[in-house]
Amino acid sequence: MNHVLGLSFEYHRYHRDAIMRVYADDRLIDESHLAKDIKLRTANISNMPTYKARYGPHNLTRVEIFPEKLFLYEIDERYLGQRIRIEVVNDQNNHTNGFMTDFSYIKFHHIFLLPCCFLRYDSWERLDNFCPKNDKKLFPRVPLPWEIKLISSSSTWNTDLIGCIKGGSFKFDIPLYNKHKMKHLGKVPAGKLAVDWRILRILWRFNTLNITR
Repeated sequence: MNHVLGLSFEYHRYHRDAIMRVYADDRLIDESHLAKDIKLRTANISNMPTYKARYGPHNLTRVEIFPEKLFLYEIDERYLGQRIRIEVVNDQNNHTNGFMTDFSYIKFHHIFLLPCCFLRYDSWERLDNFCPKNDKKLFPRVPLPWEIKLISSSSTWNTDLIGCIKGGSFKFDIPLYNKHKMKHLGKVPAGKLAVDWRILRILWRFNTLNITR
């Protein structure tokens, strides 16, 4: 069963393009040259099927803020063995005489992995809907900070990856685990998994979610 790896991030370009490489184990999946800034955009999600079905019409607009691009990579399960590796080459700044006022950086919002069948809305509807006490029980699996294995970094790495500005070049691994005949980023805890509606909204926002029945 093929899976889709999704990356959602902000990017500030300075002077030259950053390069991002994505690997499944040691197999190169993609190399991207980031030639333009990736900024945040506000999106109207009032018409998303989940909201329409659960809450009905309202005299208000539901909005959410997303990075303006979504990167999706379809990966054959044969190549999803031990890890996903992401490498960023991005040593661009104006550091002179001990001062730096601008630099190129990436800020990850979401990293997720799910079977290709979840590009259909009806696959999500079949999942149990309950509210977990923490992000450990969400699907798609959210890699926890200590599950992200830093391999190298050209700058100080003293904060979490998700939601933090990262300048310089860096490389990290996220281990893969099997459960329910699916691949997951990080180890899946026992018990039910709840839907991470944030990922569903991202797929819908970028017209990658098939909502036909």
